[in-house]
Amino acid sequence: MALVGVILLLVGVLVGVLTGGGSDSGARKEDDAGPSHGPAEPSEPAGSSEGDHTPESWVNLPEGMAEMNGLPVKFPRTDTGAVAAAVASNRAGWSMDEDEIRRGMETYGDPSAEKEGDSQETKAAAVAYLAQKARQMAGVPAKGPVPDGVSLSGVPIGVQWKTLSADRVRVFVLTRVTSKAGEGEKTRTRLMAVPSEAIWTAGDWKLTKPQEEIDRSEVPDPADLGTKKFSREGWKALQEASSR
Repeated sequence: MALVGVILLLVGVLVGVLTGGGSDSGARKEDDAGPSHGPAEPSEPAGSSEGDHTPESWVNLPEGMAEMNGLPVKFPRTDTGAVAAAVASNRAGWSMDEDEIRRGMETYGDPSAEKEGDSQETKAAAVAYLAQKARQMAGVPAKGPVPDGVSLSGVPIGVQWKTLSADRVRVFVLTRVTSKAGEGEKTRTRLMAVPSEAIWTAGDWKLTKPQEEIDRSEVPDPADLGTKKFSREGWKALQEASSR
């Protein structure tokens, strides 16, 4: 399970499910409440009653200059290039399909992990585990056929990052996760702050295991666009090309 944990961090997406438990936080936080830097637990998006507030900070992320497995790669060697890679991995990772999960892992995982003894059996176990967690997030049984009408998607809406060195950047991606457990079921929308760590290797940014365990207190609280808390928590809104 230790090796599986490494691979989960390489994906940099469903980590939020593992730390947050994959369920609603229980109560909607008021927009005027003071910040509380707690765990990266999912929370319900703020309601329209909280008002319409323009984000104080925006970031224009660069595009990948090539593709691998149909996903963007070859981001520039800049802080925002690292953030763009983390966002691309996040965007690609919300799936219950093992082939899609494996594709994202192969595209954005640190290739040096191959040298650390990760066997094909371990990787297969990690893929299966992530698919199981995705099903849990969608609200369906961990095994068996997926019911008709089930859906799970994640849309990155904000980022924060911390430069650790010239070749390593810690990234937090604020994701709006939408799921539906089947036809006739209610669509659920939650916010998650997903941590990941990008390292420059082999001419591109890849996601890797953090050098030090990420303290849960470091993870900013989720907050939806259009709320004061979004800016108060330090989130930068994404300003990207229409192709993304």
